[in-house]
Amino acid sequence: NQWHTWEVVSGGTSSGVLGPYGPFPPGAPIAAISRTPENMDLFAVDTTGTIQSLSYDQHYQSAQNSGWNSSVSPVSSANAAVPYDGTKWGGITAVAENSTNMDVFVMSPDGTLLDAHYFPFELVGPPWQISSLAAVPQGGQPGCQMASLSLNPNRMDVFFLDSQGHVQDAIWVGGFPPAWYKTEQ
Repeated sequence: NQWHTWEVVSGGTSSGVLGPYGPFPPGAPIAAISRTPENMDLFAVDTTGTIQSLSYDQHYQSAQNSGWNSSVSPVSSANAAVPYDGTKWGGITAVAENSTNMDVFVMSPDGTLLDAHYFPFELVGPPWQISSLAAVPQGGQPGCQMASLSLNPNRMDVFFLDSQGHVQDAIWVGGFPPAWYKTEQ
């Protein structure tokens, strides 16, 4: 295996701009997932605290098109997350629940764990739904580093730091309505 090409996805390496919705702070974290062998999605928090996404679809790849969507799409409203400023990490993580559903997690400025859930076949409202999972007992650390994974189709875990420096794990166990459990470590 070898790397074949290098693409500048953002349209410029020095501008910090990823699409028309505004700049991302230089050095800001990104989260990436692959829902299928043909699809990739990137997520980052812009300077307004808005979660933004950029998608890739292999079926749209051609000599004129790299397969990346031509613009960034907002996932949340402004101030949903803490943007990276060189001291706060602007933490973000994402996981593919299955080939169509995605979840993006951030810690809000008030220390609440937020889940942006993508369900493309939503009949009422937009495909992205934002929900507060739970207040963290010791208070979540806004902008903290985060990680997530899908253990199986019926379980997702989100790991993050609380304001005391303890690792927390929020666990989703499949079903409707979704049930989230907190585990203090």
